[in-house]
Amino acid sequence: MLSTLPWTPKPEAAPRAFKLSKERRRALIEAVADVLRKGEPTRFAFESACRHGLRSALCLSGWPWGLADVLAAHVVGRALDQLGAKRPTWIQGQPEYTQFGVTAIERIRCINCGARLPEDHRKFCSKFCGANYRERMARIDNRAAVNARKRAWEAARAAQQPERPCEECGSPFRPKNPRGRFCSIRCRNIHNAQLARETPWGKCTTRTKNRPTA
Repeated sequence: MLSTLPWTPKPEAAPRAFKLSKERRRALIEAVADVLRKGEPTRFAFESACRHGLRSALCLSGWPWGLADVLAAHVVGRALDQLGAKRPTWIQGQPEYTQFGVTAIERIRCINCGARLPEDHRKFCSKFCGANYRERMARIDNRAAVNARKRAWEAARAAQQPERPCEECGSPFRPKNPRGRFCSIRCRNIHNAQLARETPWGKCTTRTKNRPTA
């Protein structure tokens, strides 16, 4: 049961052409849970970004939008359940409160510039500081959401690829695209470095052009 969702999607009802095996779905849930685990201040910080990334990748692979959205919601819900995330109430989600009945946090310094707060000011010493702080935090949040969406997108693309051995270490992996050859950036760099050492100067046109003259 997906306790974190207001309704329970059923991807099992989708046509056979638009299904993921249990193994691939489990791997996808693990990948999304890893993204959600890094969300701050709660595990729900990247919920919409992950759902967006999953749905986008599935649609680009030919899935109908409706089925892609159902599977994306299912995967995100399972990942949240796996992390033990419990959706907070409205009052618990307010930044000025920790529980019902608690008074607002009392501050004496502006949370943007650190200057002493004038009377009747709760967070910022001026409108400029308030706007500057919100803009800065929005940029940070947007950057983190984009990274989460990208990781979810890559996980969904990888879940639809068959496993193959890494050309460097031989470990089985699911590439993020049909032409993927290595299981990690480290293996790719090791392979390219070894290839560069074995390639003579005369056979590499790029190195021949940049070869220093005596």
